[in-house]
Amino acid sequence: MKPNKSILKRITVTKSGKLLRRKSHLNHFNATESRTLQRRHHHTGGLSKTLTKTVKSYIG
Repeated sequence: MKPNKSILKRITVTKSGKLLRRKSHLNHFNATESRTLQRRHHHTGGLSKTLTKTVKSYIG
């Protein structure tokens, strides 16, 4: 099965095999959000175990 390129662009795979994604709500309209909320979105987030299983099947 061919790997899904759109998923590969959105997710990075670490050396240990974990999947990391970019958190949402950072593009525009951030003036109304508090600074603490904006800072909380800066870090990359992990995926749940069930999502990890399905995404790894798409990656190949």
